[in-house]
Amino acid sequence: MEFDIIFIIGETFFDSPLCGTAILKRLLEKYGYTVGVIELPQKEEEIKKLGKPKLFFGVSSGSMDSMVRNYTPLKKLRCEDEHQDYIEQVPDRAVIVYSNWIKRFFKDSIIVLGGTEASLRRFIHYDYWDNKLRKPILCDSRANILAYGSAEKQILEIAAKIKNHESLQGILGTCILSTEKPKDFIGLPSYDEVMISKERFCDMQILLNNTKNIAQKIDNRYVLQYKSPLYTSHDLDEYYELQFTRSSTPKHLRGFDFSVVSHRGCIGCEEQMLYPFSFPWWKHCL
Repeated sequence: MEFDIIFIIGETFFDSPLCGTAILKRLLEKYGYTVGVIELPQKEEEIKKLGKPKLFFGVSSGSMDSMVRNYTPLKKLRCEDEHQDYIEQVPDRAVIVYSNWIKRFFKDSIIVLGGTEASLRRFIHYDYWDNKLRKPILCDSRANILAYGSAEKQILEIAAKIKNHESLQGILGTCILSTEKPKDFIGLPSYDEVMISKERFCDMQILLNNTKNIAQKIDNRYVLQYKSPLYTSHDLDEYYELQFTRSSTPKHLRGFDFSVVSHRGCIGCEEQMLYPFSFPWWKHCL
C-alpha cells in the first residue's frame, strides 16, 4: 500500500486520543488521506519499510525530548544507571537523525517536523547538552516546514497544499525557511548578533511569542514563524470524537485504556511553546 503520509515517531503508537499522533492520523483519515506510522525506528533501513509517501513524512521524537530521555540532568547516560531499568530506543537528537535517514533514501520527499524537540528548537537556542548556541532545527534537519502547537489545523492545511502543489508559506502555526523577511514580521536578533552578545540573546528570548509573526535571520536566510491559529470548542469536539479503537496493547500503556483527557497542555508550565505530534497534555502549554 502506498500511503499519502507517513509519521516517523520516537515513541510507542497507540490508537487513542491520549496519543497525539493518533489524533493527527485519525483526523487526516477522516479527510480522505491514507496514513502510515513507523514507531521507534532503530536503524536507518527501517525508514524504508512503508515506502515513500505521496505527500510527506511527519517527523517527531515523541512526547519527550530525546536528549532528556537519554541523559540525566548531570549529562549521564540513563542506560548506564544501575538503579534504572532503561533501554535506549530513541537516538540522540532524534528529529535530526530521522530526517537525515529520510533524506538518504528519499531525497526529494517533503519533511514536516513536530513535537517537543522540534518546537523548542525552532529559533536559535541554547543547547544544554553541548553548552552552546545552536541554529534552528530546520537548518540542521533540512526539513521543509515545522508545525508547532496543537497541529491538527496545520497538518490538514499542509496536506492540502502539498496535494495541490501549492506553496507552504502562510500556514498559521508553522515555521519555514525563506530568503526574504515579510514587512509585517517582528525581527528577532540575528544569528550573528546573538553569537557575539549574551544581551542580544536575552533580547531574543523576551520577543518570543506564539501570537505574533516572527522572523530571525540565519546567515542568508530567515526562519519565519507564522502566529498560532485559534482552537475552539467545536474543533476539540471534532478531534476527540474521531473513531479511535482506544486500545493500548503494550503492557506499559494499559493504564491509558480507561483514562480521559482533562486538559490539553501541562497545567504547571508557563512556557509559550506548543507541542504537536505528542501526548495531548504536552501539546498546548500556555
